[in-house]
Amino acid sequence: MDSNCVAHVVCDESDVESFVCAQCKNDRKIIFFRYIQRPKFVSPPGVFFSTMAIEVPRNFRLLDELEHGEKGQGSAMVSVGLRDSDDILLRFWNGTIIGPPSSAFENRILSLEIFCGEDYPRAPPHMKFTSKVNMTCVSPTGEIDKSKFAPFMSWSPKMTMEGVLTELRREMAAPHNRKLPQPPEGSCYA
Repeated sequence: MDSNCVAHVVCDESDVESFVCAQCKNDRKIIFFRYIQRPKFVSPPGVFFSTMAIEVPRNFRLLDELEHGEKGQGSAMVSVGLRDSDDILLRFWNGTIIGPPSSAFENRILSLEIFCGEDYPRAPPHMKFTSKVNMTCVSPTGEIDKSKFAPFMSWSPKMTMEGVLTELRREMAAPHNRKLPQPPEGSCYA
């Protein structure tokens, strides 16, 4: 068994089929159980499992965010969805923000392109406005400046794309952005 491969499990063989492990490329056996037993955990001395974090695989996390966005379970003022349904790696997304009231963004629908790299959610996604905006945390090309946007400066894997869009909307309503003159509505970055 490859010690670097976390996909391998040692257990009794009941119903067994062979497969090639995608992680270490070796022939392995997969075991099908007729019933599920609750595993018994033994923690090492001084370590309690309740304090340990479990990292959800990237694609599971992104599929959860996609389902959440498609069902409209989040805020009605921001939305996120997969740009291309054929993108099996779940990398390219679209985001939409409805501008906050009492600001220069009021009644505007702003669009963004979102790219989730292989290190998402451990690292923030790359976000770029397609609608032209004038904000302190947005570069002249429409990209979110990671050094000027608080959620990116203190990124946590618990953050979601929808959460980032909500924070961008909150940033639009902040005093330093609220009254900034905006490009004509409907103008886009090249």
